[in-house]
Amino acid sequence: MDKKSLETNERHQFFKKRLKEMGLYDKDSSYEGMLGTAVEELSATFGKQGHSGTSAMMTVAVFNQLMMEYQNPTNEQMRKFAEEQGQEVPEVFKEGQPEFNGGDTHE
Repeated sequence: MDKKSLETNERHQFFKKRLKEMGLYDKDSSYEGMLGTAVEELSATFGKQGHSGTSAMMTVAVFNQLMMEYQNPTNEQMRKFAEEQGQEVPEVFKEGQPEFNGGDTHE
């Protein structure tokens, strides 16, 4: 086994051990143990892609940024999405309107 494969395997084994210690495989954990399995699968995928520690963290950071944008789109993103789908743009997302905050009245 080459050095990179050994490092990837060691990291993957560490992740599995910690996930078990954290109880994330347990049926009574969040999402009935699915989070442990999901993180383990991500670890395996990162290993197959050849990520080092730095590139893995950078990849996760970009993924998190995209998830935040997807979960909390700006008015511009909502307008663009509606237009791309051939849908009428809801008034709340039209230009000149204050940013939609998902109905949260607390700033």
